[in-house]
Amino acid sequence: AELNKTAEETGCIDLIDIEAFLCTAFTPSMISEAHRNQVKVIASNHDFTGTPPKSEMLSRLCQMQEQGADMVKLAVMPKTTRDLLTLLDTTLEMNEKHAKVPVVTMSMSELGSLSRICGEYFGSAITFGSVQKASAPGQIEAGELAQILKIVHRNLQKT
Repeated sequence: AELNKTAEETGCIDLIDIEAFLCTAFTPSMISEAHRNQVKVIASNHDFTGTPPKSEMLSRLCQMQEQGADMVKLAVMPKTTRDLLTLLDTTLEMNEKHAKVPVVTMSMSELGSLSRICGEYFGSAITFGSVQKASAPGQIEAGELAQILKIVHRNLQKT
């Protein structure tokens, strides 16, 4: 919290990512402090152990939104293809029924990399690619990701 506050007070940052459930007692005050310093907040939740049920993922996204975040982000670890589908379905429902702010979701690992390619079609506002070393499993190199997305966008415009 102190590191975030110090960074925000420099006036050199526009956006900060706060792990929302790491210390829930501090999260709302950290979001308020960022906003006082004209810094936007991504409230995030990373689950490196699995993919929770859809109802739990929706609950987490809604809780982060209710805490005052400017954007909410959920990253989960799929163990099966069905886990990937559950995340994408959660993303779609969040956007259709609950979202008041932009929503970002992704599945990690090689299996989850598909969510980084098609997530926008379910309502995920942004995706991530790596420049050198990946910061999460399943990240695609940024240049390759840009090429893939260009092809996907071009082909979807034809339909």
